[in-house]
Amino acid sequence: MNLTEENLKKIKFEILSQFHSDCWIAGGAITDFMLGRKIRDIDVFFPSEKDMNKAKNKLISIGGKLVYEYTQGINMKYKGMHYDLGHLAPSAQETINQFDYTACSICVGKDKKFLYHEDYFNHLENKELHYIGNHPNKFYLNKAKRMLRYLDKGFTLNQDNLEKWLNTLIKDHKRRKY
Repeated sequence: MNLTEENLKKIKFEILSQFHSDCWIAGGAITDFMLGRKIRDIDVFFPSEKDMNKAKNKLISIGGKLVYEYTQGINMKYKGMHYDLGHLAPSAQETINQFDYTACSICVGKDKKFLYHEDYFNHLENKELHYIGNHPNKFYLNKAKRMLRYLDKGFTLNQDNLEKWLNTLIKDHKRRKY
């Protein structure tokens, strides 16, 4: 899969050129673009926390503003767009393998090559939300909000996927130490 230069501009691909390390745009921004929806924010992932922090400093040095830092990353505003800088894994493929839904399991790297879950395009075309349960975020409220955002975009979630999602949350909750 390739996008035209004009389409790469729409997902703010040029931001990747600001960073010295390897990095990739992944997730919802690409899905929103594919659906013709307004892009809410751009998730940029890095191979390490060190690279992510260097990216934060780079954006600040060129006029970006730190909005907030959170457990999994850093939210920045640059040229009117919000960027979530994050680190989940050392490579693009390993990053999308960590995602929770097939509907966001896609990325594009500096080389303009796309990587995606094998069912991404089928599920996108049919607007099916399939929980794959890999995302390391154990903040259940955030997981619920993400699901609601996809349902709001017109995705559907069948009973099997809903049960898988709820059972994973219950299992994770039981394992947590408070």
